[in-house]
Amino acid sequence: MSRATTARNVAPSPAASVSNDSAVDWAATAADPGAGRVAAAPATTTRLSISRRDRSAIVPPRPTGASLSYTRPRPRGTSADRRYHPYPSTSRTAHPSRIRHVRPRLTQGGPMRIGIITLAAALTAGVATAQEADSPGAGDVAPPEGFRANRSSYSAIMDVIRSKQAAAEVSDEDLSRLGEMQLEDIWRSLGDYRTNYVRGFRATQPGHRVAGRALTMRFLPPRPDLVAAIDQLAAEGDWDRRYYARAAEEARPGDVVVAELGGADGHVLFGGMGALGIRLRGAAGVVIDGGSRDLAELVGPAFADFPVFARFFDVTTTSWLGVEWNAPVRIGTATVLPGDVVVADETGVLFFPPALVPDVLRAAEEQAALEEHERELLRSGEHRFRDVYPLSPALRREYERDR
Repeated sequence: MSRATTARNVAPSPAASVSNDSAVDWAATAADPGAGRVAAAPATTTRLSISRRDRSAIVPPRPTGASLSYTRPRPRGTSADRRYHPYPSTSRTAHPSRIRHVRPRLTQGGPMRIGIITLAAALTAGVATAQEADSPGAGDVAPPEGFRANRSSYSAIMDVIRSKQAAAEVSDEDLSRLGEMQLEDIWRSLGDYRTNYVRGFRATQPGHRVAGRALTMRFLPPRPDLVAAIDQLAAEGDWDRRYYARAAEEARPGDVVVAELGGADGHVLFGGMGALGIRLRGAAGVVIDGGSRDLAELVGPAFADFPVFARFFDVTTTSWLGVEWNAPVRIGTATVLPGDVVVADETGVLFFPPALVPDVLRAAEEQAALEEHERELLRSGEHRFRDVYPLSPALRREYERDR
């Protein structure tokens, strides 16, 4: 065996070592040419240094073959390398599945910070602009011509609607004619506004039909901050926060007060004193989607020409707060706009735009005349009922010819 072969296959003793300061390879100096054996390393040395070249000489070769494999262990890296970071770089060895997606702080910069700051600035500017007109001490918003509104109830919707119906004024004569017609004839003439009919009211003056213009108001249950806001608005506008009292000061002849007050589960609007104040202003009546008190007084002769239509009557006093004056309200399943024509009796209540009044009057009067003619034919006894109601084609032609 050659010395080179012997040096390659001899494993070093655990205690054998050569100082790192010497540049001598231990395997090259361990063989004794004279004795033919390996010399023992000095006993005083405790460190073992192996050069890269000689380490490859003593490490066994990698296994080969189809049944054998060799996998180099993956370094885990230091704790600093494995630290989670919202933006991992290629130099870090953390596995993607172990990286948490952390929302970056605004101070870290980046596109997210720029977007958030831009959005915040836009919102701040918008809020400041929207609140500019509501500064303390601001007066009422100037309403469009012919529209009664103020800061507490300004409605942009009504701006649009009133601008298109500025010429649709209902005369007192037209209201009087509507008050003499049956509710069924008016309803039949309303077309798409037939759904704006509400039933289920109790009338204080059965048999009395009322027709007028809607003066609307909406109420909410009280809470401390709402009370404070309403008090401030009432002081600024110099009006009574009790909307029934305000109506007793501002209602006009021919008005019908229409109050949204929570329906059958709501609250009461007023009593006898409030009703008297509104009546003395010339109003035609009141429709309440809620309750009223003092029923015994309201059914008396003093209010014979002033019917009140309410969901219920109760002994409690009013406590809900008026939050919108002469603005769109909901009465049952109907939407009521300021200035709508109101026609009501114990059957129910109709609400429709004033622009429809001419067509409604014409169609309702024609229907009333037709039904009167049918009654005369029935009383004559000369025709079968099926030919009279509705009119048969022959009787219809005869009726159209004689009109």
